[in-house]
Amino acid sequence: MTDRADLSSPASVTRVDAGRTPSSLQPQDLIDRYPADLQPDARALFDLLCEVTACEAVMWGPSVVGFGQKKPAVHPESPDDGFEIGFSRRDRRLVIVLRRYSDYYADILDRLGGVPTGKNAILLPSFSQIDMDVLRELLECAWADRTRAGQ
Repeated sequence: MTDRADLSSPASVTRVDAGRTPSSLQPQDLIDRYPADLQPDARALFDLLCEVTACEAVMWGPSVVGFGQKKPAVHPESPDDGFEIGFSRRDRRLVIVLRRYSDYYADILDRLGGVPTGKNAILLPSFSQIDMDVLRELLECAWADRTRAGQ
């Protein structure tokens, strides 16, 4: 069973700070500004998401790296309003942001090691403490499921 983390603070990564449009910032520049001990995990997650999604990373606001863009459910003809999968950091930990609520992935999250979760955010421990194959499975499942999320 996963722990519920309080990820609802104003600094929550589930909200895009600069609205619903991509920013001109570069994801690698953001990662370079992370604490030195977090950078290797951030780069590994970035590379894994690039591989899983086959999408170019885009910054959403000043702190969220997003992959894939989603259309609004109500008005699909409108411009994209967010990303499919993304990540940011909270203090000295990485947070994955998924389109569906994290409870949808409970079976995989249990195998990931009982990581704290918010509604659609997953707070990751150091990569040395988790099974990277299970993390890959989570990201692949979330990416494959993106066309059904919200429907």
